[in-house]
Amino acid sequence: MPFVTFGNYQNEVEKADIYDAGAAKADDLGKHDVLLFGSSIWGIGDLQDDWEDFIRTILQKIVNKGSHSTQTYLEAYVLLNVDEGKFSLGKNTNERICEVLKIGMRTIDRVRRKMIECGLEGALERDKGSRIYKKKIDGDVEAKLISLCCSETPAGFARWSLRMLADKMVELDYIDSISHVSVEKILKKTNLNHGK
Repeated sequence: MPFVTFGNYQNEVEKADIYDAGAAKADDLGKHDVLLFGSSIWGIGDLQDDWEDFIRTILQKIVNKGSHSTQTYLEAYVLLNVDEGKFSLGKNTNERICEVLKIGMRTIDRVRRKMIECGLEGALERDKGSRIYKKKIDGDVEAKLISLCCSETPAGFARWSLRMLADKMVELDYIDSISHVSVEKILKKTNLNHGK
């Protein structure tokens, strides 16, 4: 259950393991499905020094071992290289990071933005696509294609071609448009050979 609190939040959290960032180990993260990070809001909102070390340890662990996606490795490398905190290895320019990691400037900006907006976990996770694809070909259209495929071929042709089937489907107004590639996928899925 999400909550917002000012002051001592430990009394609000039930059934939670609470770690001191200065004493917590990176291995502790693997034990939990959900992580809540809390930090003091002193000054202008900078993280405490022990948080910077903790996050750097997590990123170095990802880079050094484990089975992660290539994108996760790349994003961990970017975050390690753009770090300007107390524990950073020195100031790297975006141009230098692009050159070494063979990535574009927009990738660095995207990873930085994800880290700020979504936190460490969000920065290292793959984006879920927001586009919703409407299925154009349903079972009814597939059935009509199969029946057309099994029907008599046009005069002068020994068998149906994929393009002829696609054109005939549109001509008979079974579907607004369909490519020969889609026709092939449907026929391959149903294990049909067009024209035999």
